[in-house]
Amino acid sequence: MKKYTRASIAFIAGSLISNIRNSSIYDYSMSKHLNISGEISPSKINIYDYERKCYIGGNIPSLFDYGNNKHINLEINGNHFEGYDYDTQKHFSGEVVDNSISLYDYETSRYYSYSI
Repeated sequence: MKKYTRASIAFIAGSLISNIRNSSIYDYSMSKHLNISGEISPSKINIYDYERKCYIGGNIPSLFDYGNNKHINLEINGNHFEGYDYDTQKHFSGEVVDNSISLYDYETSRYYSYSI
């Protein structure tokens, strides 16, 4: 998964699970805050990624990444989330604890950490 797509998915999952609404996410792998804002609810997602200058929107589990012009599936189950990125054709999974998000990307075989 591309790094900014990964951060956007972490932002969506983290916001939905923690019920924290913020206008940025901190990406520890890039050591910086990324500005992302918009509507996030269990029934509708419509966020704008200021780094990529594009939207991600849809209804869980089916999202569309307008930057990559590909779908992303995102399933939420308690504090855990998982999904599939049609751009890279790889799965991802993760967990949210308070304002911390851990995302495992099967494309890179690595964990990525974020906070909102």
